[in-house]
Amino acid sequence: MKSILYDLYYGNLDPASFYEPLLKEHRNFLRRKFDSIDKLEEKIEKDHPFLNEAFEKVLDFAFIEARWDTSNAFIQGFSIGARIMAESYSMDLSAKE
Repeated sequence: MKSILYDLYYGNLDPASFYEPLLKEHRNFLRRKFDSIDKLEEKIEKDHPFLNEAFEKVLDFAFIEARWDTSNAFIQGFSIGARIMAESYSMDLSAKE
């Protein structure tokens, strides 16, 4: 089994690949969202094939942006976790407030 630290250091860790919505409502929402996108794609391809390429580009932009947002959230969350760890090791537990 490869070390997760190794993968993190060498840039092989893709936070989005670990993502799975925790809430049932979120999973249902995503399913409905992607079903709606699929239906719209089919309709555009059938009724307005000349718009299909433009629609695909818009979807590509949206998915790229979502990956960046996920990556940014991972970085910020990791940073907060590291700061919590650092603070917990530097706390003087003998002092009473």
